[in-house]
Amino acid sequence: MTTREKVLPGVAALEIAGAAVAARVFDWWLMTMLLACAASALFTVRDLRRARLSGSTGDRTR
Repeated sequence: MTTREKVLPGVAALEIAGAAVAARVFDWWLMTMLLACAASALFTVRDLRRARLSGSTGDRTR
């Protein structure tokens, strides 16, 4: 049995484990970004509603 044949299963297992960790990290990152975008949208809607209710026109003139 050559050295390559001895090492190859370990390398394959390491690659599989690395891919699993990368998938988990990417999933965590993606969910975090989606939650951040959702929170940002909610705050924007809230601010727009407050501005409309208070009669604020911002930089616009009537």
